[in-house]
Amino acid sequence: MSRRHRGVTLIELLIAALLISIVAACALSTWSVLQKVPNAKRATEMSSFIAVQAIERVKARKYENLADTNGAVSYYDKNGAPAGGVSAHGFTVRSYISTVVDRDGNSDTEDLREIRVDVFDNSGKQLETQRTLVSFGGL
Repeated sequence: MSRRHRGVTLIELLIAALLISIVAACALSTWSVLQKVPNAKRATEMSSFIAVQAIERVKARKYENLADTNGAVSYYDKNGAPAGGVSAHGFTVRSYISTVVDRDGNSDTEDLREIRVDVFDNSGKQLETQRTLVSFGGL
């Protein structure tokens, strides 16, 4: 083989190595993004589950016991179980109960109340908000 053909092969080899390294770099950056997607999806699904669970917990109390609140705080772990305080990768829930319609100016069973639940992650980012209206036997 002549010297000229070996030089062309070496240049081709270098170009091929460069292309492979570019493709590998792109694949690795895509891989890191794909690693984060399941965690974000899990946090979204868990926050929605926790919000519904918190609303159902408030609705399970007697209507007469639903006093207006300005953000009762509760904590949940990363699996959605109630926790005693802030936990790693956990959630903070603020539950609000407010009177929407007060027919006679007294706090009684004729009122229409709203339950609102906000779910936050540990960094304070709001993940979910759920609302529902409750009344005593309908209007």
